[in-house]
Amino acid sequence: NLDFKFFFLIPYFVWLLFIFFYIFNSELIKAGELDGFVKYGNDSSTYLFYAKQLTNFNFSNLDIAKLSYIILIAVVMFLKLNLTTVIIIQFFTTIISSYCLYLMGKKMFSKWVGLICISFFLTYLPIQLRNFYLLTEMLFINFSIILTYIVFFKRERKILIFLIAVFILFLRPQ
Repeated sequence: NLDFKFFFLIPYFVWLLFIFFYIFNSELIKAGELDGFVKYGNDSSTYLFYAKQLTNFNFSNLDIAKLSYIILIAVVMFLKLNLTTVIIIQFFTTIISSYCLYLMGKKMFSKWVGLICISFFLTYLPIQLRNFYLLTEMLFINFSIILTYIVFFKRERKILIFLIAVFILFLRPQ
């Protein structure tokens, strides 16, 4: 078991190496250079605009299509935190969702299959670089994985299933 715990940590170590490499060398990667720890995508300005309206208690013309993400950004702005907080939350949900992937692989097949799942998930750069973007994609992917795990293996947690499903519904409804 000690050997497996070592193997279990390898994908997370490689993931952290990718993350730190990108932070310090973002200008070398096609995904684009970071602005601090945040990368702005095409829709980022829209989310920021609606979040700013929400923090000013202006609910007119509020886009409810991505309301979950807008509320998250608005809470961060209201608490006077940096937008890097949203990125940290996205990384935190990546850690949780990768562990859920491991548990699903382990429960359905074996701990080695679970290890392979998190290895592929954490080392696939096109997905993981999205963690730096102020966009809904990573939270959608992460919460979808978490929801799948809870639905199949923790069915008794109906309120949590409902809350995550509603969060996802208002995160990327199309």
